[in-house]
Amino acid sequence: MDSKPLTLKLRPGIRDKLRSIPNWQSELRDVIEVWLQEKLDQIEQD
Repeated sequence: MDSKPLTLKLRPGIRDKLRSIPNWQSELRDVIEVWLQEKLDQIEQD
């Protein structure tokens, strides 16, 4: 893992909902990686 955390502000209530999901950090990392790759692929196609 990168030693510098990514921080972002969320809409009210989202943080608590997110934290109620088991293994949320790992799952969110996976979702972010997929989203990032899709966005980078789109940029390359433009």
